[in-house]
Amino acid sequence: MRLSQLTENSLWFSETLDEALAYPDDQWKMRARRGSQPQGVRLVALEPATGRWLAIMGGYVGTLVNGEATPLLVSVYVRHEIRGSEIGTTDALLRAVEEWAATQGDQIALTVHEDNARAIGAYAKRGFVDLGGRRPHAGNRGNAIEMIKSF
Repeated sequence: MRLSQLTENSLWFSETLDEALAYPDDQWKMRARRGSQPQGVRLVALEPATGRWLAIMGGYVGTLVNGEATPLLVSVYVRHEIRGSEIGTTDALLRAVEEWAATQGDQIALTVHEDNARAIGAYAKRGFVDLGGRRPHAGNRGNAIEMIKSF
């Protein structure tokens, strides 16, 4: 799923496809374990008939630019062919991550690349607001916008 994300547009994510392809097995195993940590969650939506991965979202407790520890929404990817569909995959996964986040605090935050207008709009539609904070996006490929949603 991560390689699909990066093939579509690596600018929006924290690494390039070439960087991800060079990771050793240990790096992939560590990433796979993140969702099983006490302060983390990793969710996948599967196509019922085939088991094909359709979408992924995760969360962990991290730090915003202002230094505040808060649950963060991460690793969001929905296959392009179901984005904006009536299936409701994005909302179902986000609801589940938000339920986890509510056990960790009273808000959830994320960073999104400043040029990813579709994602920014989708998050705003779902109650996230721009905090005004900016940080260099991974690999110094533009800036990341911080957004937050309070419960």
